[in-house]
Amino acid sequence: MTENEIRHIFYQIAKAVKHLHSHKIVHRDIKDENVILDQDGTVHLIDFGCATYYKEGRKFDTFTGTLEYCAPEVLKGKPYAGPPQDIWASGVLLFTLIYRENPFYNIDEILESELRVPFVLSEGSLDLIKKMLNRDVEKRINIDQVLDHPWFHPLTEKQQQ
Repeated sequence: MTENEIRHIFYQIAKAVKHLHSHKIVHRDIKDENVILDQDGTVHLIDFGCATYYKEGRKFDTFTGTLEYCAPEVLKGKPYAGPPQDIWASGVLLFTLIYRENPFYNIDEILESELRVPFVLSEGSLDLIKKMLNRDVEKRINIDQVLDHPWFHPLTEKQQQ
């Protein structure tokens, strides 16, 4: 896939996550297997078996989802907010779309390893991935910041024309 195709697909994924979060729903199992693309190029986020409603300030204390997409704070057994977990998982998904491999393969790598980037598709895509995969949950960007990231500007500028 080209960078523009990946950008178009991932923008739709991010918009779906934004829609869920705006209705106080967290997916909690965002991964490549839970994204489908129809014949018109529209992306659908599927499998809401782990999804749940959340309240501001409420923390979850049990892990649901897929280990390779799990955020560090969850793996450490700390109570965690749902939206940042969705952002982490979406960052893993973006990495997987671009590089066709997962950024992390086990718990130790998720918790401690430097992000290994096979090649730089673009500085913008790498910057977005790094901001989504920030291990410091307080510094991890939120879904609005994801959608406002400069990497998406070619899409949003095109939509405004």
